[in-house]
Amino acid sequence: CGHPTPAQIERMAELGMIAVNQPNYLHDQGDEFLMRFGDRGHWLQPMRAELDAGVRVALSSDADVTSFNPLETITNAVVRRTMDGRPIGSAQALTVEEAVRAHTIEAAYSIFADDRLGSIEVGKQADLVIVDGDLFGVPPLEIRDLPIWMTIIDGEVVHGPGSER
Repeated sequence: CGHPTPAQIERMAELGMIAVNQPNYLHDQGDEFLMRFGDRGHWLQPMRAELDAGVRVALSSDADVTSFNPLETITNAVVRRTMDGRPIGSAQALTVEEAVRAHTIEAAYSIFADDRLGSIEVGKQADLVIVDGDLFGVPPLEIRDLPIWMTIIDGEVVHGPGSER
């Protein structure tokens, strides 16, 4: 959902479509986008406009073309800065809460797996990470650098205290 027009976003909302965005491109290639597209570059991945129109927004990484690290994807959806630190479409930024939801619940919904993935609920797979820090309290640019304290897959600790791996 790289560069939809406002009319296309409205149509997406009418049809109940899901916008899947890869905000890491705003960071990784943002400087070139701004050079080549000028002001139109600020409308790339218009996640705020999509949400405001009622479109469900999911985040993904497009790894291994860009980073697979979810904390980087969340950071880039929130701060919308290029590699050189230039803003790119700041008006289209998500809040941390919206970005986390887009990368968990909405991502699971987008692949028809929200019955078993995307949130912590009885009956769902217990796949989760525990961040060593306050994801919602640190400055957004620091989210990408928060360490992972523990990783649990299908209820088993695979990284961190108590892991056998």
